[in-house]
Amino acid sequence: MPDDKYDDTVVHEADGIQELDNKLPRWWVLMFYISIVYAVVYMTYFHVLDFGLGQEEQHSLAVAKAEQEQIAREAANAGPVNYDVPATTVRILATGEQVYKKNCISCHASDGGGGIGPNMTDTAWIHGSSFADSMKVIDKGGRPGKGMEAWEKKLSRSQRHAVASYIYTFRGTTPKSPKAPEGDFLSTGEEEGTPSGGEGEADAPKPSTDPLVLEEGQKIFLAECAACHTLDAGGLVGPNMTDDYWIHGPSFADNLRAIEFGSPEKGLAPYGKKYTPDQRFAVASYFYSIRGTTPAKPKAPEGKQYPGSASPTYAL
Repeated sequence: MPDDKYDDTVVHEADGIQELDNKLPRWWVLMFYISIVYAVVYMTYFHVLDFGLGQEEQHSLAVAKAEQEQIAREAANAGPVNYDVPATTVRILATGEQVYKKNCISCHASDGGGGIGPNMTDTAWIHGSSFADSMKVIDKGGRPGKGMEAWEKKLSRSQRHAVASYIYTFRGTTPKSPKAPEGDFLSTGEEEGTPSGGEGEADAPKPSTDPLVLEEGQKIFLAECAACHTLDAGGLVGPNMTDDYWIHGPSFADNLRAIEFGSPEKGLAPYGKKYTPDQRFAVASYFYSIRGTTPAKPKAPEGKQYPGSASPTYAL
């Protein structure tokens, strides 16, 4: 019990230590009551009535808005896209590669050789061989029982076009473990390995003839490429770059794509991260400028012949 010498607010004492019964400050009590009211309102608004958006929903909306703004910026920079033909620009193919790795690689393998899904590098097709057929399958899904779902509502039109264009680059390549052909053997009527147009032939990338650009390309060639292609591009470990035989296609866009993404099965490293787009453009332009020249010791032809492609005016 408290002694007279202590304040009457003492409610307990032990070993000379007193427990007091002081009133809390009015501001503290008020803040406590406000927090209780706020918690009740918050719970009712967000969790009972479900009027507001939670943090995860707000984040998802912000990400989706940012992606749409990015797509709009890219579209404004790139100009109109022709969705009826496969794209050849590095930007669109890079987007297609990302979509493919996220959604398609588990069924078709990283190199398009097939797994659960069919081999996309050969000339046998289940749903048709044209680019329009490929877009339709991606949009609407495949034959019932084949496991191919429809992506029309899960991917934007630009994403579906990008991944279809990326898959188009698999045609005529040699996967590591190709699956046996499925479907009918069909011809697209196009030269294998040369995707048509992309964003329209008039908008297809063209090599530069600017001496400064070619000089920059030659410097990169001597530093990175001469060891495999020789100083005059006649070929050594790598193929002869002066003749009209091509492994990855003869167009300037094909050359840019090979430099960007490489060809692991052929020993060509990807230079997409090591060099800027301008630097890759410069070295591809330099390669283009030496077509039709006569190297000292030309390597035997490799790949498919495209008559006339050794001329620097080809596909311009």
